[in-house]
Amino acid sequence: GARPPSISIIHGGEGLRRAQGRLRVLCLNVTPPTSAYLFTTMQATVAARNTNDRVGVYYDETDMYAQYKGVAITVPTRLPVAYQGHRDQSVWSPYLRSMDSVVLPPQLAIALAQDETAGYVLVDVRVDGWVRWKVGTWISGHYHLRVNCPALIRVNEGKGSYGATTGGGPDYFRFQQAAACAVDI
Repeated sequence: GARPPSISIIHGGEGLRRAQGRLRVLCLNVTPPTSAYLFTTMQATVAARNTNDRVGVYYDETDMYAQYKGVAITVPTRLPVAYQGHRDQSVWSPYLRSMDSVVLPPQLAIALAQDETAGYVLVDVRVDGWVRWKVGTWISGHYHLRVNCPALIRVNEGKGSYGATTGGGPDYFRFQQAAACAVDI
């Protein structure tokens, strides 16, 4: 199977290193391009590891969501507030959903239908929130955390939906690593 993408979070040469992410798509339902509606349910797992012996990390007001070509296809899901001690790891595995249907611009709906037909859809799983550093009893102010994890979704084992008589099922959409996550603090 594909290895999950890894990300590095570095602050001043110290701090967090090596976080990983995985994605499981439960439902990605694209209606015909003429109606341009998209229904999405997926589960994304992100793990962040603090390898530092002296710095702890607070994750405050952190959201995870998915985008397709810069357009949000799920609503932000708030992650639990977490403190990550020295050499500690945090794992979040929320379900990402569109509350209702997402109305895509016509050209984007056509592109998504073409990607699905071709067998691969590139989705960006994003984490947006705030972190604080703790050294001893001192706690820093907030720093903006932005993470982008490109997730390549394989459709029907890469065969796509062209000529498919069935759509969906547990293995219809599968995660395949696209690239390492990009982190900005």
